Amino acid sequence: MIKAIFFDIDETLLPHVTHKIPDSVFRAFEQLRERGILTFTCTGRSLFELEALGVTRLPFDGHVVLSGQLCLGRNNEVLYSKAFEEDDMERLKKLYDSKEFTIAIVQEDGNFVNMIDDDFVRIKNMVGSSPHPIREHIEGDVYQVTLFGNAQAKLEKYFGDFRNIKCLWWHKECIDMTVDGEGKAAGMKVMMEHYGFSRDEIMAFGDSQNDTEMIRFAGLSVCMGNGTDDIKAISDYVTGNCSEDGIYDALKHFEII
Repeated sequence: MIKAIFFDIDETLLPHVTHKIPDSVFRAFEQLRERGILTFTCTGRSLFELEALGVTRLPFDGHVVLSGQLCLGRNNEVLYSKAFEEDDMERLKKLYDSKEFTIAIVQEDGNFVNMIDDDFVRIKNMVGSSPHPIREHIEGDVYQVTLFGNAQAKLEKYFGDFRNIKCLWWHKECIDMTVDGEGKAAGMKVMMEHYGFSRDEIMAFGDSQNDTEMIRFAGLSVCMGNGTDDIKAISDYVTGNCSEDGIYDALKHFEII
């Protein structure tokens, strides 16, 4: 029996074409809550972004954000956190200060960038996010780094000597970097231990490469109809598009609601 459901955000809960969560998702969440089924985000985005996008209007029981780097409980209390290690932080600070291109970072007090270039503006407009404020220098821990536009070339040229990072693509031109060894599945395990359910009792919805761990870990996995072929291939079920009623239809298909 499914006791907990994890949802990716971009192109799963939140369509890029409309930037609006379908009404059917709100109906589904009401029914899930009535049945006592726990719901969680499981995303590369930060809590600040989820709030700005209106995602937190849904009654989540917790959040796995920053691709598992930070796990938050029902009242946004920190259940787990993992920041970049010291050696990589020193390299990151130098690159961030050089301001050769936009580098986005996530820290405890928000999302920031070292500068705003055309690639950053173009992609942020595409995915429906407002630009982050500029922070001139890095002070304190960093949980995630994001590159925008021609990300593969930037990764190869500037980040080759970073020792303990993992790269996750969430858009064809964008990449998130987190601490190696962490990930969405690790965040799901934190929630399992905290809330008391098993892997077999988990359902997960995703659409792209950065959802691979989540999809493989869940007892029951669903890929959106607009998802990538590689995620469709490893999912238990492929539902309709995120901009339609894909989530609601899948929950009805498996008689979860």
